[in-house]
Amino acid sequence: MLCELFTGKAPWGDRNHFSICAAISRGASPNILQHPWPSNCPQEIVTLIARMLSFSPDERGTLVGACTILCRLLTSLVEQHEVRNIAASKTPPFTFAKSPIPSEVCTGSQNLSQTTADSTLNSGAGSVVLRGDDYPPLFSLSVTSAAPIVSFPVIVGNPPPPAVVNENEPRQSSGNLSTQKNQHQQNQRQHGRGHQMDCQVSPLRQVSQFDDDEHGRLNAYCTEMFTASHDAEGRNVPTVQSPVQPFDRGSVISLCSHNGADSPTPFRLSGEVGLFGPLKYLVSLGSLGPLSTKLDPLAHMHTIAITSSTEKSFSGNLAQSFRLPPDSRIRAVERLEVALKIAQSLRHLHSIGCYHCNLSPSTIFLVGGDVNIGSATKSNLAMEHANDIFSAPEVLAQEAYSPEADLYSLGSVLLFMLTSDEPSTFSRVQWPSYCPHEIKCLAERLLACNPKDRGTLQEAMSAIEKAIIKIVRDVCFPDQSRCNIRSILENHSNPALTLRESLLRLEGYAPPIDRPDVKHICALLTKSNLNATYNKICEFVSSMFAGPVDDSISAIALYTAESEMCYAVNAALNQLGRIEDRGRKTPSYVGPIAWRIYQAVQKIGTPYCGKGFRIMYADRSPMLEKIYANYASYFPQGSLVTFCQFTSFSVENLNVVVRPAIVFVCDNLEGYNVDQYSVQSLNGHSESEILVLPPSSFTCKATPYRFGSAVFVEVSFETFTIQQDL
Repeated sequence: MLCELFTGKAPWGDRNHFSICAAISRGASPNILQHPWPSNCPQEIVTLIARMLSFSPDERGTLVGACTILCRLLTSLVEQHEVRNIAASKTPPFTFAKSPIPSEVCTGSQNLSQTTADSTLNSGAGSVVLRGDDYPPLFSLSVTSAAPIVSFPVIVGNPPPPAVVNENEPRQSSGNLSTQKNQHQQNQRQHGRGHQMDCQVSPLRQVSQFDDDEHGRLNAYCTEMFTASHDAEGRNVPTVQSPVQPFDRGSVISLCSHNGADSPTPFRLSGEVGLFGPLKYLVSLGSLGPLSTKLDPLAHMHTIAITSSTEKSFSGNLAQSFRLPPDSRIRAVERLEVALKIAQSLRHLHSIGCYHCNLSPSTIFLVGGDVNIGSATKSNLAMEHANDIFSAPEVLAQEAYSPEADLYSLGSVLLFMLTSDEPSTFSRVQWPSYCPHEIKCLAERLLACNPKDRGTLQEAMSAIEKAIIKIVRDVCFPDQSRCNIRSILENHSNPALTLRESLLRLEGYAPPIDRPDVKHICALLTKSNLNATYNKICEFVSSMFAGPVDDSISAIALYTAESEMCYAVNAALNQLGRIEDRGRKTPSYVGPIAWRIYQAVQKIGTPYCGKGFRIMYADRSPMLEKIYANYASYFPQGSLVTFCQFTSFSVENLNVVVRPAIVFVCDNLEGYNVDQYSVQSLNGHSESEILVLPPSSFTCKATPYRFGSAVFVEVSFETFTIQQDL
């Protein structure tokens, strides 16, 4: 197939079927060297095809080897013939300065490998800053991919070329940022968005070995773009107008590819954040579709692209994705994580002496899947002016830009993500009831009129991290001191209801939005399902005990049968532990059956005091996954862990834990042994189950540790809880 694609002829040429069979029987191979190969076809292609058509299978190589060679050759062709340039015809000498990216920005990646002889960038992560002799830092390239592509061209935003190329004339000054921005907007109005209709793009030009006494001899690939016209003889002549305008501040560019899933090392790393700055064009080498260089115009001077996010519904920029405030704690946590990534990116940008200058919801893009970050925006002059409401007062007053101005914009974006309001309405903002006080104080501090009162980026990041931990802990371990679960259940109990009637009260209960893990379970709380569960349990208990069976035994059996009732009751009790999430009807749904279980455990359960183990599988809930991934921050020594639900412990020591899990180990546990009434025990599979009545509190005795797939947390039971409730 490859031979026919390149030469237009089959490997055996025009030979008939019988002639080909005779040649194969003699062990012959087709002589493809006689075919009319194109003059520009690389010799490696001919050699590869000849080897693949060899008679001996051992000489044909492997499919992986063939793909590697083809990928390398295609990349070489792209670099030589298809990469477009962004620069002037005369490029000043450059020097390289490496600046590593913080681990928070590019997680799990290695430092940028040493620059090769021709200064191409290999796979890895790092930052390369090109600096001109007469120009301030132009840009910083953040390479976060590990592609089979051998090298990436360095993208440089050089000043536009002068009107006349003359060696004796000095180069034009790049001008200040305001002048350049106005000139760019004027060009957009004159020539429309994107490329000019009459402009041509020059091919890749290699800056060959230039000498620098101070920094040695370097080779670099520089991509250049300039508009060109034709003279009388058809030669390209640079013109004054250019769709690219220079900016006097650097920025960070993240070069991503579309086919990360096919790469031996993932292109897109976990938590990766790329800052897209002054350049107006982004060169994207994608192999999803035609393998060609794409010039994608960016909408603004500065754009942030976050290439990974936990909320799959994110698309477009923040202004599009966050039009409404978060409807749950999970959504609030996801938005705070986005804010944390933005702050981390700004910290890296400030560390290399650069400012963002235009941070707003319309310039922050959330990229998920294989969305092309460059093509995600459209030039819109009106959006440029809309960003003024997110700019610091000193920026609007046209004063000198500073890192504190980015802090103000960060506060504006944070306010918008959590409330959908603008900074001008801060005094009238309605914060979500579950929003931590630390976030409100942080937003107020970042939006201070005096730049000196805004604090630092590190303080902002610490406040956001603490807020995330507080919200996640409040979902999984509500603070029981804010309410009395026992009193709520007792007040909503109805002694006149039978056990069946109490169970049927669960019909129609909707779990909190923060518990997607029980959403499908609560959908099964229909009258027919609840009746079927009750009949099955009562029938099973009657077969195990002679004579009339106490409803207390049936109540414990209902809870320990791992039915939908068990998960719904505990989800509702956790919801009662959060006052602001306590719906008006939640106690009426769960109160009757929960109080029945509460009384049954006290009535027929055996008091227990000793060692116990509680296991919580982290893959059941998004919030537990966050706790599992960052367990040291969620369970520091001396912190309090509370449960507003019926808490099950096992007396028996745990064996190997295969699934990701959080294991609480308590030496002074106090509860009730209900193993003899447990469904598992009645079936012959005793698990020595201990039930601790809600609410219960535990104190972390030591720093948690991980062993295998389990995170172990040593806790001490707070005995005052049971004494208070009884």
